[in-house]
Amino acid sequence: MHKPTPLKRLSMILARDLNGAIGYEGSLAIKSDNDFAWYKKITKPFKHAVCGRVTYEEDLPDIVKKRHRFIIITRNPDKYASTPEAQYMTLSDALKELQVWDVPGHDIICLGGAEIYKALLPYVSTVYLTTFFSVADEADTYFNDFTDKWESVGATWFNDCYCTRLERVCQSTNNII
Repeated sequence: MHKPTPLKRLSMILARDLNGAIGYEGSLAIKSDNDFAWYKKITKPFKHAVCGRVTYEEDLPDIVKKRHRFIIITRNPDKYASTPEAQYMTLSDALKELQVWDVPGHDIICLGGAEIYKALLPYVSTVYLTTFFSVADEADTYFNDFTDKWESVGATWFNDCYCTRLERVCQSTNNII
């Protein structure tokens, strides 16, 4: 099977606890003012975002929705009304669209949820990862799928977490993509 080629302009942002928990009952497993401030700082420059339908409809604040043009991945895109700001599409159609958007000036951020993270990780070149110094009280969704080589190119430390930027390392050359 052909290994996907990472898109240079596709990034991902996520927060997890020490066990890899990212969610509980459709919401974040751990919430933190420090992480939210970092989230806003990182995502603000991105004009384009991709996420799952539930994440878009239930988790994202309106301020985030107004800031980006969205691709919303769903199994049934015909059930939802797309607009120029929010286009509903299948994963396969989203991957085609993301390849079209992978040009200068069109940086894209993946905002989740877990199924979308897993599907898009092979195409991501940068991950903005928050790791909390604790374990969530309750969790039902985990993300520990980092199997490729990643290099930390900077971190910000807070009292409850650290936030780092990871760049994918090319397996054949060991250079950052």
